[in-house]
Amino acid sequence: MRKQEEWESANQLVNLSVNMHTTITDPLKRLALIAESARSEKARTSHTAVRRMSTVLETLPAPIARLMAYSRHHDDYKPDGPRYQHTMVSNIPLSVNGLTLNGATGTAVLANQAPVDGDGLRHFMVAASGGNLTLNVIADAATMPDLGHYLELLRASFEELKEAAKTRELESNSTVIAS
Repeated sequence: MRKQEEWESANQLVNLSVNMHTTITDPLKRLALIAESARSEKARTSHTAVRRMSTVLETLPAPIARLMAYSRHHDDYKPDGPRYQHTMVSNIPLSVNGLTLNGATGTAVLANQAPVDGDGLRHFMVAASGGNLTLNVIADAATMPDLGHYLELLRASFEELKEAAKTRELESNSTVIAS
């Protein structure tokens, strides 16, 4: 997510606020805008001053960190409260390459981290054998009582994107041939 640098932890995490452009109906245009928003946010968070601010928690005195954890633990969680971040994107390569269990070749990876602190919904996109991607969705039933319907909507959205990409490719190829 950000440039590699000397770090105490193996994890190098950063919060990004990426506009998902949900008001754009054209799936390819929406994807391009999301990619641009992500690039812009990554550039912003790569700035030295922004990185320095994100390390404040790492140098926070232990008693203050404990007080913050205590207050967060005792904060009343409200399921209908605002959600400022709900999707985690990771550049940790979760791949099945070389994975075996009792001699059987691995075919998929299930990334799992249960929703915590009221986020209620997690998405994990991981690599599967053959270069496919697998989207794992984990949801709190109180947050999303009809997970099956949500998964249908996700599948339809990905199918719409796939068809739009095929159409664009066919149009592009026919333009090249006509030229």
